[in-house]
Amino acid sequence: MKGTTFVKEVGGEVEHISVTNIESEAVQEILYHVRTQYLRITYRTNGRDYWYSRVGLATFIDLITADSVGGFVNSRIKPNHDYSEDVAELLVR
Repeated sequence: MKGTTFVKEVGGEVEHISVTNIESEAVQEILYHVRTQYLRITYRTNGRDYWYSRVGLATFIDLITADSVGGFVNSRIKPNHDYSEDVAELLVR
């Protein structure tokens, strides 16, 4: 996957990683919170954000290095992780 990656550090630790300008027909932007393991995907098709819970760092790395980001989301993220448009809803699951 080609894109622009940004890393935000707080207190010397990585807080989140974002990937923009993704070459994907389906995915516009990805944001990963390292500590909470929440993954936010902004879809190009409808502009909506979806939050996925309990996404491990290895899965995130597999996602951003996948040949097809949309294919990876459909085969590995959606079937295996709870999701919501409101991250607060995931906190009570």
